[in-house]
Amino acid sequence: MLLLALVLGLSSCNKGEEDSLDESSEAQTESSSEQSAFTVKQAEQLLEQDKLLTEIFICNYLRDVTSVKAERTLVSADNKYADFSEIEKLIGNTYLQDSGDKEFFMSYPENQEPSVVSQDGKTSVFCHIGSNYNDYADYSTLSVLDTDDEKVKELSFSTLLGKELTVKAFLQEDGKWLLEKGIYRLNPPQTDYTESPWGKTNVGSLKNLSGKTLVIKLFVSDKDTEITPADETFFHQRIESALQSLTQDLSQFGITPDFEYESTYFEHKKTLGNRAIDFDMMLAQTTFGTLENFARDNTDLDLSKYDNYFFVVCTKNDMELSVGVFDKTEEKDLYFGERILTGASVTDLDIYKSVLCLLGADLRGEDGADKYTEALYKFYFPNDFAVTKDLTTVEISPVTAYMCGFTDKLNFLYKTFLPRK
Repeated sequence: MLLLALVLGLSSCNKGEEDSLDESSEAQTESSSEQSAFTVKQAEQLLEQDKLLTEIFICNYLRDVTSVKAERTLVSADNKYADFSEIEKLIGNTYLQDSGDKEFFMSYPENQEPSVVSQDGKTSVFCHIGSNYNDYADYSTLSVLDTDDEKVKELSFSTLLGKELTVKAFLQEDGKWLLEKGIYRLNPPQTDYTESPWGKTNVGSLKNLSGKTLVIKLFVSDKDTEITPADETFFHQRIESALQSLTQDLSQFGITPDFEYESTYFEHKKTLGNRAIDFDMMLAQTTFGTLENFARDNTDLDLSKYDNYFFVVCTKNDMELSVGVFDKTEEKDLYFGERILTGASVTDLDIYKSVLCLLGADLRGEDGADKYTEALYKFYFPNDFAVTKDLTTVEISPVTAYMCGFTDKLNFLYKTFLPRK
């Protein structure tokens, strides 16, 4: 009897031990199952975190809207993300460590001042106003799909602009789900703006710099002033120096202008004023009527040999620098023969700038742009023709190149600098 009791007791103990192991195993299985479960709500939360990071780094979410200077500013201390560690924590709770998103955001935009960096642990931002993005996930289309690996799920959805995307989420040892890659990098915006040519390109007598271009130096004397040989030499030097510099700068766009020069003369019987309209009114009272007719009917000029032409009007008056560019608001017959008006104090850089304006470029500040836009343009392109005062350092920015038709693409980051048409 005693032996039987011992056997039964041992049997009972073993049974209890097995039951305990079974319960523990079931508990672990249940815990593992709960961890591997990934709901649509969790997926939305991950995508919301990804959206917030995109807004922080790409869309100027932390910008100081009162600033009019293109410079770094610290985020206001009352903002949660003024502490850069909060941004790093958000990144760590959103993406896989090797996703590349952290490195991408930290160096955005490429080849420019990073938009968000840590400055002694504080968040410092630089606003790139051309950076925008709005093609996030449409949560009404979101579904979570199983894969062969229970620790990997697929998030399938349409974006707000209708693109179908799938991104994977991975379960980590600590129970967190992380995205393999952010939506911005999976679905990047169009990088180039290609609505070309620009509005003032390919109009008038100087459409572009392809083919042969005739530069007509028109020397104008009036009742009070006379163009001397010394004056002619001065203008020759200014004009040809400017166009030599322009030719060098255009080589980067694969453009080699072919300039030829002709000189012609006009004597005004009255006093010529120093306003641009004074020259136009003077010409309107002649038998030519317009500069185009003057070029066409002048027996010294054979326009048939050239693809383009423009005038550089040279006077001894302190003439206001002016370029004539035909657009919808101006008289076609008045400005079809395009011209630069120059005076006694004209510089090489003045002529360089004016030729670009004839081709369609815009001198900054004339289009009603806000102060921050102007400051940012100068920050990006400190040596652009519209900014610099030194011909030896002048450059043609991507914006200027696009407006002049030297390239048919413009990075969307710079689209904001295009003047309103």
